[in-house]
Amino acid sequence: MVFLQTAGLRVNPYPLSICSKTENIDNLGFGTNFSGKQRYWEFTFSHEYEGGLTEEMLVEDFDLIPIITDLDETVLINNNIVRTHNKQEKNIIFKLADNNED
Repeated sequence: MVFLQTAGLRVNPYPLSICSKTENIDNLGFGTNFSGKQRYWEFTFSHEYEGGLTEEMLVEDFDLIPIITDLDETVLINNNIVRTHNKQEKNIIFKLADNNED
């Protein structure tokens, strides 16, 4: 809910899917404190208008948002917050779909 509500600061997100994965995260873009085989969640959503979100907007909006930890994550998340700027503790990644049709 935290992620849906934070994205909802700018757009009305429409959840499409959420899934838990346990894979090697070394090349995904997480901070250097996180490596190897770890559990992470992939949340996919759409929204109502083109240009409503950019990666930069999401990085700024999500930084330092409080989260609940000690659930079933496999890494230690210090301070129970989302980190988007810290090179060691970055614990969220954003990927925007390319909606350009040629």
